[in-house]
Amino acid sequence: MKRTILFILFVQACLHPIFAIDFERDGIFYNIITMEDGSRAAEVSSDRSTSIGDVYVGDIVIPQAVTYEGESLPVTRIGSRAFAYNNITSVSLPSSIIRIDSRAFEECHELRSIVLPENLESVGEYAFIACKNLREVKLNKSLKRIEARAFAGTMINAITIPSSVTYVGASAFATPTLESVTVLTEECGDWFSGNGFIRNVILGPSVKRIASKAFRWQCNLISISIPESVTEIGYCAFEHCTEIASITLPKNLKALGWHCFNECENLKDIISYVQEPFELEREAFYGVNNEAILRVPIGTKPAYIEAGWNQGVSDIREFDPATAIISPSDKSANRKTVNSNFLDLSGRCLPTLPTRPGISIKDGRKVLIK
Repeated sequence: MKRTILFILFVQACLHPIFAIDFERDGIFYNIITMEDGSRAAEVSSDRSTSIGDVYVGDIVIPQAVTYEGESLPVTRIGSRAFAYNNITSVSLPSSIIRIDSRAFEECHELRSIVLPENLESVGEYAFIACKNLREVKLNKSLKRIEARAFAGTMINAITIPSSVTYVGASAFATPTLESVTVLTEECGDWFSGNGFIRNVILGPSVKRIASKAFRWQCNLISISIPESVTEIGYCAFEHCTEIASITLPKNLKALGWHCFNECENLKDIISYVQEPFELEREAFYGVNNEAILRVPIGTKPAYIEAGWNQGVSDIREFDPATAIISPSDKSANRKTVNSNFLDLSGRCLPTLPTRPGISIKDGRKVLIK
């Protein structure tokens, strides 16, 4: 009996640092934590003595620092499940916050927008999952890590991922409403989980790699401009992007994964600026439109055929990368293409490839149509 009591006391002592609430100030509960440099700080927590979801309500303002037993403690962290399931409508986070832990705001259904503080470094997994009315999120420029499914199940419409971010977990932005994405990191990963609603994608000049399955099943994606900085596009990266009609592959590209454009049934115009074609992964263009044309730099067609780039396309034709002149035989190749990405000199979109002689604009370059 004595041993049993001692064991229970030991277990409670072990659990106490995890679940205990050290103090409360102005209706907000805190734990005392130790930082990496040995200093003490405060972590926002929840009152675990009450039912989950019954602690916080309405507009929440977190202070920069709190005083405990005469000591001023900076508030540096939003603890795991701190606000989970609570009916908060807004939260003001101070610049002292550097970390938001896992599930911190899980299923806060009344939360509609949040501005992440300027010094925040990480957002934990599931941090804002199922915040079904969260429509606006502004990521700060000091952010380094966004864990898996951090914003999954929210209602955000647009997101910009800053260049400071070095890691984004799988399905971090798997939301049913996301339409516009701007990526300024070195890699664009499988962060959107085929929500199917993304229409506009901007890849910054620092993007070097488009990861496998990055835009898989984005059936509303009409066009995407791939910057010259990109050297690798992973397998199935654009699989089932059925509305893409034209794609331009940059000159520095070194690898194109298998099934990369699989079942892109409207893809008719593939323009490659790669001067020395690498061996193409199997079925990279499998299932593209049966009239698809691959356009390659003058003098490189034999090398493209030898490297297997003719698989899946109806023809390979050459063009001059210096002037982007399209040969007369190409004029009607894509006449039925919807959204050709060509503009007239006034900036108006042309619904098909231009058929009359003159100058048009494609991907920011003047194109001479003979």
